[in-house]
Amino acid sequence: MRAAQVVHNQPWFVVKILQTVVSEDEEETKMHRTMLFSGIGDVDDFMRYKSGEVFIVDAAFIVTPAHMNGTNGWKMDRLSAVWVAKEPRAPTQVAQIYETCEGVSYGISALETPVEELLNKTLRMTF
Repeated sequence: MRAAQVVHNQPWFVVKILQTVVSEDEEETKMHRTMLFSGIGDVDDFMRYKSGEVFIVDAAFIVTPAHMNGTNGWKMDRLSAVWVAKEPRAPTQVAQIYETCEGVSYGISALETPVEELLNKTLRMTF
């Protein structure tokens, strides 16, 4: 049996890419890949990574645990944008806001501040 246990009830991120690989004889091959990331910082690093390969992000998803999405299990939603915002009670602390294509916003805040109360939203990335 092959399995992986998820021990952290945190959001995870799935990114689908279309990758173009150029061989030594200059032949291009396009491949679809699906990547799983444990944090949005890793997604950001991946998207900024410079290599000899060219890729296009086809779609990005947030996978949320039950306590975040209001259901009794994990849920996957397509992401449209990621924002950073400031905590109203601690302006030096930064919160993340994950906006889905369906119009749902999930917030990650150290002080558990509701998304609608976060201040100075700044766009971090779009998909």
